[in-house]
Amino acid sequence: MNFFKTAVLTLAAGLAACSGEAALKAADGAAYYYGKIYFYSPDGKMPYNSGEAALKREISEGGGLITETATLAAAAPGMSPAAGVTRFMRRGKTPSFDVTAMDGSFSGSLIFKGPGLDSWSFETILRSGEKTTGTGEIYEGGLRTSKLVSGPGRPMLVKEDLKKITVEEYGLRLRELAPAAGAE
Repeated sequence: MNFFKTAVLTLAAGLAACSGEAALKAADGAAYYYGKIYFYSPDGKMPYNSGEAALKREISEGGGLITETATLAAAAPGMSPAAGVTRFMRRGKTPSFDVTAMDGSFSGSLIFKGPGLDSWSFETILRSGEKTTGTGEIYEGGLRTSKLVSGPGRPMLVKEDLKKITVEEYGLRLRELAPAAGAE
């Protein structure tokens, strides 16, 4: 179960290089993504596992606040999907954001590259001591991230390839990630 909790935490920490003041611009609103998340040995040569994930990314305050809700398929039949909410709060007029898991499980920082909030690098520290560093990008058809988890737990490389979907499809995918009625 720790493996899947780490997966959700790293998925949620997926967002965030320039210095000084930045003219970051983003329209307020929400985007929805769904796809695969892959877990590998730190060198990327040995696959550990994979799963499905859904992500809702909300931008508000003209790009000053980003809230992500990440949901990962259940670890076993009859279990509920793992979910986490992460907030990214902009530091003044810089491209830097403070990253905080709403359940207190990790925190860190993220730096956007360029003005569109669509390419980033980040570093987070999980409460358990693991460190996650990585990069991400939003492209025309979706969102991709690559993260390295290191520290006292199992080190791993985590890669996400999520396709952009509609809000209706997002709702459908969340229902598919949940266990069948009566199975919990």
